[in-house]
Amino acid sequence: MNKDYAASHADSRNVEAGIYHFLSYSHGDKIYTEDGILHMPGTEAGNENDYDHVGIGSSHVLKGAKYLVFSIKGEEGYDLNGFRFKMGDNGKENWFNSVLAMEGVKTYGDAVYQTPYVTAEGFKWYIVDLAQNGLEAGDNIHMHYTGEKDIEIDSIFYANDFNVYEESKNAINMADVDLNDYHWLNCIHAPSRDSYFYFKIKGDGVADFDTLRLQMNGKQLFFKDGLKLYDKAGSEVSSSTLIPEEETTYYAPLSAFPEEGDGWVHFHSGEYADKEEDKKPRGKISVSEIGIAEKGFSVDGNAATDCVISSEDETAGGKYI
Repeated sequence: MNKDYAASHADSRNVEAGIYHFLSYSHGDKIYTEDGILHMPGTEAGNENDYDHVGIGSSHVLKGAKYLVFSIKGEEGYDLNGFRFKMGDNGKENWFNSVLAMEGVKTYGDAVYQTPYVTAEGFKWYIVDLAQNGLEAGDNIHMHYTGEKDIEIDSIFYANDFNVYEESKNAINMADVDLNDYHWLNCIHAPSRDSYFYFKIKGDGVADFDTLRLQMNGKQLFFKDGLKLYDKAGSEVSSSTLIPEEETTYYAPLSAFPEEGDGWVHFHSGEYADKEEDKKPRGKISVSEIGIAEKGFSVDGNAATDCVISSEDETAGGKYI
């Protein structure tokens, strides 16, 4: 990778991918992509003026996006205190250990919060709330990294929250529901199978999603048997995950259900075990709201606005902004 803007801008592969440029002004001879992963090497220990740089310009911009997400992992012991980025050619420098993921919470290095979003390959999603940091989605981003360990960037993408159909939500008060017994939690009508059922729930430190299921158009599906479940960031959640003790919102795609039917979604919980000795402690849940939402961004970070750096040479082509 080098700093030849004109060559990068004219490269037919970048042009076809909607990429204006993909270049480096520092350590370009050491920065590379392989299998779609951007590799940024460690820098000289103790030298704050030594840094990696990658600049990417893209026509793929999600106007009005709420979040900018970096998917990163590194060598054992890596830290991102020296990772920063700029939006636009003359934008301010935003350090990972000072920008906010949400109000009052740092993206990196927060005293309490650590990102819960980790891919199967070990990449952590570091979320930047654009509005909280006075930023807007744009077509140009510059990244700088100073640190002794190598890091890898799997993707960078814009994202939004799921958008709730205001006319399709139902406040309910199902408190301390025992998952060792069957309960019908409530129902709501879905305008489309292309939408998502969502619910606001909290657990007791024991409860998981194993006994929760949905029924729509004559078919019942458990989360434990393959009905997908996602959190607000679009990360898939296993049914064996403990339900947080603080209220959290989850989403289930309705595309798995039959097309024909009345469109009513029923939410069920609990076991059917006939004998007390067959039951194991399942814990308790509380549900305050159910509803229908449209997808605010694509599942698992593959947003429609993603742009990726290809594994061939040093051109862009699908998941990096």
